[in-house]
Amino acid sequence: MMRTTLLLLLLLTGCFSLTGEGYRAWMSERFAPAQLVSEKLLLEFSEERITVHASFLFQNEVQDAIFCCFPGRGYPVHHRLPDLPVFLPSSPEQMVVSSTNGTGLTLDTPPGQQVNVFIHEANDGVSHGFVTEFSNEMTRVDIRYEHRWQTLTDGRKLFVYILTSGARWRGPIGSLSVIERGRRSHGVRRAWPLVIPESRVEPDFDLVYIMPTDSTSKRDHE
Repeated sequence: MMRTTLLLLLLLTGCFSLTGEGYRAWMSERFAPAQLVSEKLLLEFSEERITVHASFLFQNEVQDAIFCCFPGRGYPVHHRLPDLPVFLPSSPEQMVVSSTNGTGLTLDTPPGQQVNVFIHEANDGVSHGFVTEFSNEMTRVDIRYEHRWQTLTDGRKLFVYILTSGARWRGPIGSLSVIERGRRSHGVRRAWPLVIPESRVEPDFDLVYIMPTDSTSKRDHE
């Protein structure tokens, strides 16, 4: 999930309580440059890694270049699972970002022009940073990356997709589509949440996936 890192948000977000509507912060509701209208997430699971295709559609209220970050190692993870990490243990790999502006954009619109991606370190972890040109129309951002499974101390493998950083944009996520390709065939379990909401999504949770230690042997015997 992409997030804004405007100076005001970096300095002041933590100083205010959460809104009565949910997880969103006071500063985001008043100063975020855009609303996240829709997000489409395709997760492709394999034995060694997860390939992520994430598309975001924004309704903009300003025309400016916005510095954005995609969360990585050290970013807080939000779930209610006592035996799993509360910070991202690793960062995405081979990230490619593209962006386009205009009217009538949808998540079926072809990806736009590729933008430069760099490593950004802050108090909330190591992220991939990039600059997106927002117009006063609509903006579509596409992000593709790979992420290796993180092996836990008990041998299970972990993958987390951060959704809570969407709280830095104004309002709830209008619509959310999550496609989990290859999850069942590779024995992967979504540990959190059990049900993913599809509309007016409050970004107060992250997606947590577990591959059990015996998933391969179970499939071999099926």
